[in-house]
Amino acid sequence: LSIGGFVYAIPQGPVWLIAVFATLEGGGFGLAWTFILRRVTTLANPDEAQRIAGAMPTVQRLGYALGAAYIGIIANASGFAVADTAATMAPVANAVFLACFPFAALALVSMVRFVRSN
Repeated sequence: LSIGGFVYAIPQGPVWLIAVFATLEGGGFGLAWTFILRRVTTLANPDEAQRIAGAMPTVQRLGYALGAAYIGIIANASGFAVADTAATMAPVANAVFLACFPFAALALVSMVRFVRSN
């Protein structure tokens, strides 16, 4: 929901609406983290649980790094380097957040499989 909200709120405003969607996104990640870690260690072989729990933050940081690189490419391809006004920056903002939808859909499908797997 936050990505869809950002598609609208970043180019249009107001700032308080951007803050609402940022809170939704951050809260979602924060609330889910403990449950994800618990589920991963439950599904893992008991001998590997400690190693997997230790690897989770590394995988998370790798995801952040790859996501930042991807969004940087999208922003530059959308004209970020030449945008000098709010009007020329709006299409860049739309492209950046619209480019997140395929990965959000993949994440939702993965989450459903992750929660249902035994």
